[in-house]
Amino acid sequence: MRFIFTALILTFATQAAAGFLGDRNDWNRMSLSSQNFYAMGNFDQIIVDITNDAKRVKKMKDKIEKCALEMNLQSTDLVDIVNAHYQDLENWQHPPNVALLLGLGKVCKLWVG
Repeated sequence: MRFIFTALILTFATQAAAGFLGDRNDWNRMSLSSQNFYAMGNFDQIIVDITNDAKRVKKMKDKIEKCALEMNLQSTDLVDIVNAHYQDLENWQHPPNVALLLGLGKVCKLWVG
């Protein structure tokens, strides 16, 4: 499970680097509407199937997507997930895309971290 988690973090951290948000401070400088758009964009990156995804990674993406659909998660919920991740001072250095991925893992009970 740790391998999958590490692979997902490395994959999404690289892909979302184009967003230029490095940590909690960058996240908090954004307006609420920008946070909503950013969270939805990152959620899409998390669940999109890439042709060369390992089967384990695809399975994890499918679980996250199914969980989000079952919970009827909206963009505001995704922002809340990021903000909840930042409640822990040790997490302030994480980029928002990592905060979202880790938070979704906890919300969907995919891993404990």
